[in-house]
Amino acid sequence: MANYSGKSNSGEKTDVRVVIAGDQGTGKTSLILAVQNEDFGEQVVPVLPITRLADNVCPDHVPVTIVDTSSRVSLEELASPLMQMFQEIESCIECSARNLIQVSEVFHSAQRAVVHPIDPLFDQQTQTLKPQCVMALQHIFQICDQDQDGSLSDTDLNDFQVKCFGVPLAHSEIVGIKRVVQEKLSEGVNDRGLTLTGFLFLHALFIEKGRIETTWTVLRKFGYDREVKHLDDRVSVSYERVCDQIITKDPSRLDNTKSEVEAYLSTFGPKTFSLTDLQKLTSNFSESNVVGFGGYGKVYRGQLPSGLQVAVKVLASMDVAEETFMAEVGTMEASHRNLIKLYGYCFEPEMKALVYEYMVNGSLDKILYESGSSIEWEKLYNIAIEVAKALVYLHDGLEKRMIHYDIKASNVLLDKNHSPKITDFGMAKFVKRDVSHVALTRIKGTEGYNAPETWIPGSQVTYKCDVFSFGMMLFEVLGRRKNGTGENWFPGHVWEKCKAGQLDHMIEECGITSKDRENAKLLALVALWCAQFIPEKRPTMPEVVLMLERRIPVEKPPPPFPFWQPSYS
Repeated sequence: MANYSGKSNSGEKTDVRVVIAGDQGTGKTSLILAVQNEDFGEQVVPVLPITRLADNVCPDHVPVTIVDTSSRVSLEELASPLMQMFQEIESCIECSARNLIQVSEVFHSAQRAVVHPIDPLFDQQTQTLKPQCVMALQHIFQICDQDQDGSLSDTDLNDFQVKCFGVPLAHSEIVGIKRVVQEKLSEGVNDRGLTLTGFLFLHALFIEKGRIETTWTVLRKFGYDREVKHLDDRVSVSYERVCDQIITKDPSRLDNTKSEVEAYLSTFGPKTFSLTDLQKLTSNFSESNVVGFGGYGKVYRGQLPSGLQVAVKVLASMDVAEETFMAEVGTMEASHRNLIKLYGYCFEPEMKALVYEYMVNGSLDKILYESGSSIEWEKLYNIAIEVAKALVYLHDGLEKRMIHYDIKASNVLLDKNHSPKITDFGMAKFVKRDVSHVALTRIKGTEGYNAPETWIPGSQVTYKCDVFSFGMMLFEVLGRRKNGTGENWFPGHVWEKCKAGQLDHMIEECGITSKDRENAKLLALVALWCAQFIPEKRPTMPEVVLMLERRIPVEKPPPPFPFWQPSYS
């Protein structure tokens, strides 16, 4: 019988305790002496004192403490309840203390059952990975999928191998892995690499073949404990402590802020840049490299030594610079193909900056507002769906719900294929799922996009404020224009046309061709639902996706804007 008597901060075992039980004369004490001395003793005492094996006796190098028992302890009484409780126990090892046959293997097997337990990961009856294991491996897959295309390329696989096991894979080994998966599961590999389905299949295969330590090594390298829970509590405390130090500006505590930030960020693995590094990347912050700016500061185009282009977001010297910095980096555990990827950061007294992937096609607002844009409206519709799916992930795909607070066209960036990525998490906040409302300490969002309930500091808001902002953005996609203000407010006119049954005429006036008009009409209705004044009337983002993809019907919405009056009666 084996259990553990201690664990490290990462959840790994630091000491395994093995209890030896059996009938009189079966050689319990002899077995212990044989593994300890590598010799068989003819004369033994009835019961040995507690014995500790050297760390190198078993391959996992985890200390093993052995407890000998008297023959008065009934093996049946001791073992039967355990066998019923842990039906996955199946090891039976034939050994001999006298002949020194498989003695250390007995203790290694006991140690291995504790250090690499099968029950948290694998259902023996159904022969499938357990849900918590699947969720953890999905999270790891998303982190390793560097270009977020839904597949692990050869480079991704090699980086994953080095992180987990410290050695690279030969090209032939990568080819062999993919061949094994494809032979058993055709959808496990595509032309870009190993899919999530293939990744999960590999781990199920490892466990079936008795290589469960492989999956446990991967899980622990990415911060999962013995219950397959991520060590978020430790990270959250660190994050909140760092934010507290930064926001309170307590001089006695700020001395350690930089090291605290670096310790927190090391959980996610971004690169640290110095001010000198950033000067080299951006040609000393040349104005010719400025690609964006706002209340937070400026964004510069830069280039890493590898040739990869990046965007360097420099936070201005203002009271909220540090707070904004921590809000942005605090969202790094979120990983989705439609969220901007953070490569690294600079946190120095004279410089707070974030280094992101560079989006060659700029922000969505420029495409919507500039008359010279040639992008087809059908592509804009697909962009809207992808942004909606990213919000589904933020609201429902993480352990805690994330509220972005500032969804708008200028915070949606487009890559070379016009695939959108949400950016600017400076106002974002994680909320526990059992918390339905959040008290605002200050007004959040951008005028014209932020929901009515966010206009008053101290008010209670929900994640539905993001739904409202998304609706405002949909109106801009519909009209390929700014929403405007006052009597020229476009969302108000869309509602008036909808109420009068004239949406088709309005859509034609927007210059949308006949092939896109049905989708445009649907988008207008969804926008009106999202923009409901009362939060409870707004749909959830999963419902929005289903509406836009025509998988659920969309009815005519109720009046959304109780305080807006058109210029005509």
